[in-house]
Amino acid sequence: MTKRVFFLGAGFSKAIIPSFPLMNELTNDVAQYFEKESIGHHYNKEVTKALKNNVEHLLTFLSTDLPWKTEVQKNADIALYHEITQQIQKRLIGLDNVTTEQMSPLVSSFFDYILNNYNSNSFITLNYDLLVEKLIVDAVYRRNAEAAVNISDMYSYPMMWAGIRSFDGVGMFGSEEEKNLPKVIKLHGSLNWYWGAVTASDIVYYLSMEDVEKKKYQITSGLKPYIIPPVMDKNAFYDHVMIRHLWKSARELLREADEIYIIGFSMPQSDLSVKFLFQSALEHNNSKVFIVNTQGKKDLCDKYADLCRSIDYRYAGKQEAVQLMMENILSDC
Repeated sequence: MTKRVFFLGAGFSKAIIPSFPLMNELTNDVAQYFEKESIGHHYNKEVTKALKNNVEHLLTFLSTDLPWKTEVQKNADIALYHEITQQIQKRLIGLDNVTTEQMSPLVSSFFDYILNNYNSNSFITLNYDLLVEKLIVDAVYRRNAEAAVNISDMYSYPMMWAGIRSFDGVGMFGSEEEKNLPKVIKLHGSLNWYWGAVTASDIVYYLSMEDVEKKKYQITSGLKPYIIPPVMDKNAFYDHVMIRHLWKSARELLREADEIYIIGFSMPQSDLSVKFLFQSALEHNNSKVFIVNTQGKKDLCDKYADLCRSIDYRYAGKQEAVQLMMENILSDC
């Protein structure tokens, strides 16, 4: 059976749910937020205009221990970083809480197919949201309404349920569906992940889908969001044992794939970590790479030219690119 990897950028979530914000929209949200917040003084006075125009670059700058920063600036930057990540969480939480009845039949059918062929279909995502996990869980319930599902089973790394911190019994570390779920490798963290942010081996906790929907954030008291800036630098996140494992797992999935679909991601030149990941993974294999993007081939060609030898742009430049890809994969079943 064909092994497929779906590599997801923000355009994937936007294609499924139009209200999902792209990074430029999150950048505007951050700017508006700090017009009225007290910590906005540091944002307005100490952050350069160029950084304010790109929230991804801003998060990277704030979380990196650059040699010219004073101790006062480093502490203020970290405080601002955590404030921004919390605002991103608030913006995204709930947007992916779409019921099966509201979901496009095509999307539901596609994720039913993914679940039925979990061994040969995997996801690598740069997104913080929980949309993919939600769509997979919904597919499980369509198959068996009484199923017990733990979303951490998808994450390819042993994580601890945050509720264990205030729970007297035994925490949930797996479910009966554990071996029947596709992999979801989240390279930039997730809005339901938290950690102590002290050492490279700190436990990473997750919130269940129910915890997020019911806003049970008290069980993460004292922890910090595990949301990672997308530009790799000398950053504490990338020293963590979990994120190293996930990036290595992503490389292996890409190396073993027969087909790779890069969805809603335009390969910006600044995101060298992703570019190097693909170049390293695809150097010695013959994977077919499909670009699924509303931007046209002319706009994307230069960005993907040195990625690999075999790139297919049939889904580029089409407003319904994601839906067309789903239809074609289902028609080949």
